[in-house]
Amino acid sequence: MDVAPLMLTDSLKVLLKDTATRWKGTERRPFMAQVVQSLGRGGAVQAERELGWNRGTVRKGLYELEHRPIQDAFAQQGRKPVEAQLSC
Repeated sequence: MDVAPLMLTDSLKVLLKDTATRWKGTERRPFMAQVVQSLGRGGAVQAERELGWNRGTVRKGLYELEHRPIQDAFAQQGRKPVEAQLSC
């Protein structure tokens, strides 16, 4: 059973952008991927152009939908505390 691709109206664009900005990381990426899937063929390009979404983020969300969620490692980023640097 084929489903017609989703058409982006101005009010729908505002709703999708607002919804995506309310979530972070592991919640946002699957949402973005589902929207792109519902847009049909070329959905990632359309989402990038009309919604301002990064295609790399969408690609990561599509991967997470098919496999498993990727854990973000924010605590491992950035400068280490001085105590950790001096303990070497």
